[in-house]
Amino acid sequence: MTDAHPAPVVCIHGLGSCGADWAPLVGALARGGRTVLTPDLPGHAGVPYRGRRVTIRDHAAHVERWLAARGVRHGFHVVGMSLGAMVALELVAGKGSEVRSLALLSAAIDTRLRSWRACLVYGVRRLAFDLLGNRLHARWLAGRLFPFAGQRALRDDFVARWSLVDRAAYRACLRGSAGWTIRGREGALRCPTLVLRGGRDFFPGAPLRALVGGLATAELVELPGLGHAFAAEAPELTAATLAAFVERVEAGELVGH
Repeated sequence: MTDAHPAPVVCIHGLGSCGADWAPLVGALARGGRTVLTPDLPGHAGVPYRGRRVTIRDHAAHVERWLAARGVRHGFHVVGMSLGAMVALELVAGKGSEVRSLALLSAAIDTRLRSWRACLVYGVRRLAFDLLGNRLHARWLAGRLFPFAGQRALRDDFVARWSLVDRAAYRACLRGSAGWTIRGREGALRCPTLVLRGGRDFFPGAPLRALVGGLATAELVELPGLGHAFAAEAPELTAATLAAFVERVEAGELVGH
């Protein structure tokens, strides 16, 4: 890549979301003429999927094919949110030094059901989705993501969008998200890495701190007072933080190994 054609940024969305939901962040990431790519994952925005389970590896393989079809095979930055963060980890673990940088937002690094707490959290998510209709499920999620009185507009927007979720596709992606881990493959994460976590996130912070501590060039930024959907709560802060990280990598201040 040259200054005239900087490395593109690939943004991978979360469960039940779509590539268009990155719109509030695209402007900052596109500074200097950088291309921002926002693929839709299988089972989202009408993208076809196969079977009753869509795994993290299935999503990562789809993104890799989607990028290759656009001539992007190496030298790009990856940003992933929630489910998209797991997909980003899987993608980068497979491509290694071909990726310029990795940014993880509201990430989990291990979804194996190996404890009663993990089983309970997953079970509640499955049960809530199976028992509630789309709109009630969306309201339940919105209340968890945006609990404050001043966040009504965020809740209303979330409910309006999530009420349209394809139930079979969502169930297949939720089912396929369980049982995945990056543990044991951390050595494949050789590019500069940024981890952003809201202080109120329901995903635990300790595994992320351990991940960052074990990588050569990685940093964790915790955002007090913000939750799992901090990119929606504070889009300007999120965009500025991501853009500054990408620019540091491009300037050679952060180098992988």
